[in-house]
Amino acid sequence: MKALRVCIFLIALLTCSGGALACQSNTPEAALEEMVTTDKVEVALKHFPLAVQQAVERLGPKEKEAISGRLVIGKELEKQGMTFRKRDDGSTWEVDTKQEGVVGLLKVKNSFVSGTEAFVVLEVTENKNDGENESSQKEKKEPRKTVALISMRLQEAEWRLTGFGPWEYQSLESERFLQDLLRDMGGESAAVSTLHTINSYLDKYRTTYPETGVPQNLQALSGPEGEKPSAQHAMLLDPSFMAVPLIMDGYRFDYALLDPGTQKDHEARYRITATPLEFGKKGARSLFTDETNVIRATSENRDANENDEPI
Repeated sequence: MKALRVCIFLIALLTCSGGALACQSNTPEAALEEMVTTDKVEVALKHFPLAVQQAVERLGPKEKEAISGRLVIGKELEKQGMTFRKRDDGSTWEVDTKQEGVVGLLKVKNSFVSGTEAFVVLEVTENKNDGENESSQKEKKEPRKTVALISMRLQEAEWRLTGFGPWEYQSLESERFLQDLLRDMGGESAAVSTLHTINSYLDKYRTTYPETGVPQNLQALSGPEGEKPSAQHAMLLDPSFMAVPLIMDGYRFDYALLDPGTQKDHEARYRITATPLEFGKKGARSLFTDETNVIRATSENRDANENDEPI
């Protein structure tokens, strides 16, 4: 959802206004609206941190004019080819681009003011249709929602933007939280880390021994203590990786070489699965990775594969 990520900072400012025309001029919401609607750089600067304002004011006329396009939010929106429109509910905005259509929705959830500090909470809902194939669009999944925070500070009688960023909300009452908690207790985090380590050293092995490519087995990445590195035993991993079968942190790791990648125009191909020895106790998910370095998982009691969801 590239377009939404690009514009989320810019659009979010205006969404905070809601009924901004009725706001007092000294409120964070009114400051945000003024910041996003003005076409004058000196007005926009009043709502950036003092350090930014002072740095820009020290610039020469040409440099100041060059940077003004980045500070005047409305002009930047036009450059990005973005528009937005308010829905009938009065608080939800649609983010629209010429190339992708409606890429998401933004809605003010709440705002908090404590002394000279303020936070505005936004809910961003991404449109999942763009960039997905037909089969994935048929799957009925809940749209992804992200909570975003805008922080502001009152400086020299002006509310100024001090930060912005997404924050993923997670309910501690959800099934997902419980599953993640049990997975961590069962060793899945360690198993994921081991897969990342193996992927990394398979890449390093292939670079070190291009005539061999990806090795036939994981034991080639390790070797007996004190042995000189070679294609048979590269000594990249500690001797514990010499074990057959390879069992670590309650998981069994199985490696299969599909193509060493030594021939011209051939990419190395391999598969690694990590399966709990006691499913549901030692681990709640089976894991899979390959030459893409993406870790995938399934909560079904079977070996994971390349069709499972990435984690």
